[in-house]
Amino acid sequence: MEYMYDLAISLIREYMAKKISLNWYMRFRNWFWHKQSGFIRRSYSRWAAQEIIERITEICFGYPDYMFMNGIFDVIDDYILELYYYQHVKEFKGFKIAIDTAEDIKNYLKTNLKGENKL
Repeated sequence: MEYMYDLAISLIREYMAKKISLNWYMRFRNWFWHKQSGFIRRSYSRWAAQEIIERITEICFGYPDYMFMNGIFDVIDDYILELYYYQHVKEFKGFKIAIDTAEDIKNYLKTNLKGENKL
């Protein structure tokens, strides 16, 4: 079962490298200072992706909060629900970006894990 978690984590890291990399912005930040909103969006997206990776890692170590989760998609759904709650309490652009990123990661995992066992 740990293989599936490792595979999901590596796919999420692949997603981060392809879709929400900060390297381009960091190299040219002086030239493209006016693209700040893109940088902020990528930063919140990376935060969400890293949070999902941490929660999946916690499953592997058997932390009590995630003991009853049936799979990786349950962890992502739980994270999305938590973000919706935070968005409801305080309307903040970062929460909406994180929700969109988590849903995008979930779809990315579904398309790349078609032949694997249920996560």
